[in-house]
Amino acid sequence: MFCTNCGKPVLSTARFCNQCGQALATPATGERHCLSCHMSLPRDSTVCSSCGTDHRSCNGCGELLLSDSRVCRSCSQVDGIPPGFQVAAVEYQHPSMGRVNQLLRGNSIIKKTAEQISTKVGKPWYESTFTTVRTGEKQYPAVYEVGAIAAQRVGIRRMPNLYIEMGRAYQSATFGSEMDAFINVGSFIPRLLNHKELLFVIGHEYGHLLASHALWMTVRTFLVGEKKDSLMSNGIITLLDISKWLESGVEALFTSWLQVADFTADRLGLLVTGDFELARKALFLLYLKSRREADELDIEAWAKEQEAQASTMSKMSQFTSSTPYLSVRLRELREFYNSPQYSALRHKIESRSGISLEGLFDNKGMLQKFSKHPGPVKAASSQSPPATSGGENPQIRVPTRKAIKGNCPHCKAGLALPLNDLPRQETVQITCAACQRQFSLNLARILGPDHLETAPAQEEPGLGRLFPKNTDPCVTGTKPSDQRDETGVSQKRPAAPETLGPPVERPAANNGMTMKVLKGVCPGCAAPFAIPFDKVPARPSVQVRCKACGKVFSLVLGKLGMPKEKRGGTILKG
Repeated sequence: MFCTNCGKPVLSTARFCNQCGQALATPATGERHCLSCHMSLPRDSTVCSSCGTDHRSCNGCGELLLSDSRVCRSCSQVDGIPPGFQVAAVEYQHPSMGRVNQLLRGNSIIKKTAEQISTKVGKPWYESTFTTVRTGEKQYPAVYEVGAIAAQRVGIRRMPNLYIEMGRAYQSATFGSEMDAFINVGSFIPRLLNHKELLFVIGHEYGHLLASHALWMTVRTFLVGEKKDSLMSNGIITLLDISKWLESGVEALFTSWLQVADFTADRLGLLVTGDFELARKALFLLYLKSRREADELDIEAWAKEQEAQASTMSKMSQFTSSTPYLSVRLRELREFYNSPQYSALRHKIESRSGISLEGLFDNKGMLQKFSKHPGPVKAASSQSPPATSGGENPQIRVPTRKAIKGNCPHCKAGLALPLNDLPRQETVQITCAACQRQFSLNLARILGPDHLETAPAQEEPGLGRLFPKNTDPCVTGTKPSDQRDETGVSQKRPAAPETLGPPVERPAANNGMTMKVLKGVCPGCAAPFAIPFDKVPARPSVQVRCKACGKVFSLVLGKLGMPKEKRGGTILKG
């Protein structure tokens, strides 16, 4: 007994292949098992009595399938395609496709190599030359589902082998023969594109497959492409003279043929998605290889600029490149999109394919089928855990601590300030642990007015709350003419303009006493401040740091009407 998926021998009593994990055919006894929990199914029912999973039978081989499966795992038949429906290559191919096909088949070297690859080596050999992972319901299931949707949209009744190739990165290709072809998708493409954009890429490869491009793309890859060393080392084309390749123009023929082949394949990719803007975005993403860069550019303006800057040299370089320039590719696709040919084929697919894209994708372009299984649930912000039933396990909650995160404006070191450790005031002075420099943080602007215990208008804190505990609250101890910054460089600071008012009295908060304070505004940011007399030293002038903007300015106490005997701890009882 052999596995129908990988061909490896298995035990006759086994239900799963020990090589690839594929479910094996139903045993001869007629006993059926649930594909989810592997329990026995009732003879006359398709619903598992243990887990409730619904099943159905394949229309081709009669094997048991999950109700939402699009492809039979035993015979690879795509289910749901109406009888007689298929999009033929002659319906969508580029007008120049027939001419370049004749040129390719007319070359004796290319024709001989194609015959040798088709009859002597076959699919197992050239499949083994690539580092790939075959997609399925267990491996890259989203890519496999997108491939099944695209196959049903164009009437491909047998699901092609779809691989993720590790060495191809942002490229995809179709290889094989006219009888048996397979598709390789670069491993970076599913990371770059969403599922709906990936539908265009796989539809593009199906365009190559239906138009019988697989054999010629394989010949080109092994004859003049990246796999030519593998072809020669295995003795497949030892009789061919390498000097004759250039004489017969093999590479030039493949260059022109691949350009037209890509135009043809783009048309089927557009028919599969039915959205020109989506197809254009997918091509642009593959061109830039970055979604962030694509969001910064206007595709329409870029295409017009490329057309305007086209020169003879750029056209010559395009002629020698097997991949057409993106601007030319978009222009060809737009012409097909605006043609009656596209409208007729689009109507045929939407009315006869038996599948509509409505409801399959969410607003982010991802398949709804896979959004039912989200990732880890974030911890809830509520204090009490949600109630759970007796049979369910409660969710594990990770304790969190709210904090303000940012960077020091001086040295750019990362900072995290827990909210529970911050004072209930409008602004606060922060000392960076890395550079030991201070900066002001406006808590009211960050956290909102609810952070304050009282309204800002009712609170006039002294300057003692604005400085670290190990510094004088309002006096730096240096002369106004010799104020030094954090680097030790002396900076001359001009005296502040006379924006301060005369000393006023304010009632004490708790003891029923009044004390004289010095009120005014900062000359830099016009923020109000109040300095108690008992905090003012007996000096002609003092240096004050504003709690809002952090600037230091001078106060000449003699000009403010403060006698020397009134400073330094004078408190008047009310």
